[in-house]
Amino acid sequence: KVLNLNEANQDLERQAESLSRPELLKDENFAQQLMNVILSAMNSIGVLERHHTSSRLQLRVNNMNISLDRLDEAHEALLTETKLLIDLITQTLTQHLQSQNIAELEHTSAQIREVAGAMLFLNAESGQKALKVSADFVKTQVEAGQNLTAEQVNHILDTLASADMLIDNLKNKQPVLHSMFKVALDSSEKLKTVA
Repeated sequence: KVLNLNEANQDLERQAESLSRPELLKDENFAQQLMNVILSAMNSIGVLERHHTSSRLQLRVNNMNISLDRLDEAHEALLTETKLLIDLITQTLTQHLQSQNIAELEHTSAQIREVAGAMLFLNAESGQKALKVSADFVKTQVEAGQNLTAEQVNHILDTLASADMLIDNLKNKQPVLHSMFKVALDSSEKLKTVA
């Protein structure tokens, strides 16, 4: 009530009154209803916290019946897995410059697309576009059996670096500057020109 969460307050008061009525306690649906109301109230508090904490990433909440803790866990897992994938792609590209073995890049295009998908989920559409161009370029080069030059690898690494910076900012609850994707877009345009 003090937090002005009136709907949650009314739901909880109704449930509290129900607890004093023994006939309702025997209803097998009562426990589930009580749990749903408690979950909804906890989510309302979580949403309120997000609205008043400027450094916190604002995740859209479309379904109040899903625990916000679970949403946060899924988001954290996405950031961690995407960062690991960026590291793997970076190692593969660096290794390719030394070995000049095009077969090493067989899965790289699909991996870059995965990172692009994560960027879309994180509302970084310009980062996603740059990464898609990089993925298309790598796929074209692999299909043609052409090794990548150091300059081309650097352009691809630029697009990955912008995604990596975004993830670091989100993990550290830092503001996200979408201008950081300018370098990624410029580099991807250079790759498009080569293709």
